[in-house]
Amino acid sequence: IEFHGAKAQARNGAGIRLEGGGRLTVRDSGFFDNENGILSGDGGSVGIGRSEFARNGYGDGQSHNLYIGFAESLTVRASYFHEARIGHNLKSRARLNHIENSYFMDGPGGTSSYLVDFPSGGTVYLRGNLFQKGPKADNSNAIAFGQEGLRKWSENTLEMVHNTVVMTRSGGGFIVANAATQSVKLTANIFAGTGSPSL
Repeated sequence: IEFHGAKAQARNGAGIRLEGGGRLTVRDSGFFDNENGILSGDGGSVGIGRSEFARNGYGDGQSHNLYIGFAESLTVRASYFHEARIGHNLKSRARLNHIENSYFMDGPGGTSSYLVDFPSGGTVYLRGNLFQKGPKADNSNAIAFGQEGLRKWSENTLEMVHNTVVMTRSGGGFIVANAATQSVKLTANIFAGTGSPSL
């Protein structure tokens, strides 16, 4: 199934809007040019596989390719997120986040903010992903953790294994994590970039 051009008066139209918890599983689907690709509320769990999210976002920084609220879990596998409009390619406030074998990119002209953002922390495991921050990105940082505070979840950890993070935007950082994060564990990742990005 493909979802195209969803709009709402509140500027948060979504290909899929999940409210009231429950379980949502999306496979082999595409979300293109909506104000949000998927927008979820609190509770429940979301699983995404072999799907594409492209050019979603109103352009105000409040809407994203994928936005998950305070859910129990988010699982993403083998999916492609690119060119979010000012917002993030993936934003999740879920307690458990497992993201693997997926591609997050700006390309030469993309204007996304963070490639992936976990603003409320939680448990985040990133494995085998490719992240590319482009020269026209709205935000100079690629991966963000806990930037809106770590008050919701008791466990707040970030682990990255066998990921590649490439920056072609000047300045900024590969990863920015809240100082109160309990642990950041990096294993066999590649970080490459121009413009002297920091870790």
